Amino acid sequence: MIGLACILRPDVPSQAGTISESAATANSSVPPSGQINAAFGKRIARFRHKASIIDFAWSMDGQRLAALAMMDREAFLWDIPSGRTITHFTRSGSQPAAIAFTPDDRYLAMSSTVIRIKSSTDPSLNDISTSISLFDGRTGALVRHLPSFVEGITHLTKGPQPVTRSAPEEILVAKQADLAAAFYTFEPFVTFYDGTSWERLGTISIKDAADVLAHSAAISPDGKHFAAGGRVIVPSASTPSGRTVSDGDAQIVIFDVSTRRIERRFAAHPNKINTLAFSPDGRFLVSGAEVVGMPATAPGYAETLQRDVGRIRVWNVASGERVRSYSVDVTQVTSVAWSPDGRLIAAAGSRRGDWKVYLLDAASDRLLDSVNVDDCFRVAFGADGKSIAYNDGATLIVRAVAEK
Repeated sequence: MIGLACILRPDVPSQAGTISESAATANSSVPPSGQINAAFGKRIARFRHKASIIDFAWSMDGQRLAALAMMDREAFLWDIPSGRTITHFTRSGSQPAAIAFTPDDRYLAMSSTVIRIKSSTDPSLNDISTSISLFDGRTGALVRHLPSFVEGITHLTKGPQPVTRSAPEEILVAKQADLAAAFYTFEPFVTFYDGTSWERLGTISIKDAADVLAHSAAISPDGKHFAAGGRVIVPSASTPSGRTVSDGDAQIVIFDVSTRRIERRFAAHPNKINTLAFSPDGRFLVSGAEVVGMPATAPGYAETLQRDVGRIRVWNVASGERVRSYSVDVTQVTSVAWSPDGRLIAAAGSRRGDWKVYLLDAASDRLLDSVNVDDCFRVAFGADGKSIAYNDGATLIVRAVAEK
């Protein structure tokens, strides 16, 4: 572990006492009942970025969208009712990675990697830091930069190219609490912030606390729980570090935010977990994963594939039980989201280059509707639940959610 200040390692029970293999049961607590018939409705707005959109944020009042694009240093802020561009902004010398509105819509928080070039021939001499910048949520004007969590040279050299610590890949906001979190996938850890002052409250090293190489994370709307999903790290005599990623199922780990302790953990998917989202009441968690990454001729392939049915799954947070699975025809799920009333789940994914966005019934395993897109890395419902946004390549689409 590269030196990280103020990282907390919770006291946790042994894995044997906390891991439970979860299966769907008929008497599990489930999301709100009552079938809904909904579909993608008319297009409300369309906004164009310069490149494929990797992240966007919807203001809490539902009036504005902010978006970042792949390999583009600018963020765009758009007004939905008028369809106009309010502004575009950036942090000089940085590569943005994630963006989010604060619960009061006062700020836009944007994470970025800042590279200070000291040598054009030797990348190892360059200074690399990560930070979060706050912009005015209505105008996009820079307010301030938060102190960088990791300063100076923070990379491991691997051959001629450095492996750099990246910026937070997700900025998570607890909509009902004055809390925000920045999730880093490199040496995975999460840093919590006061949602008003943006004072750093504490940090959990997910790798140290849970022995999990997390690729996805979510925070509950009330700010009480933080979830991380990833493969388990186990001892290995064949690697230089003495540790490796397990071939077993990826796990979801639930932390109590107030104590920074693990509340529970459970096996979730046979392969990488790409995305997580809590239900509006915080009682359920939806996960999206990738298809089994092993050759069909490999030992145990048939058994693993059988466990891989349902790449979108819903979990009871209190018990760790699986209460729902959706068998959408994709090999990877890139984003999931709940509607504000908890009755719908949206998801995006692809199969052999064919991308789709789905509407799912949260109270059953029904697929309600789908649309084809060029690619899609993010889906989100508006605050009123009557509209949904998703990226279609470099275009951000806002559509009505029509109940039939």
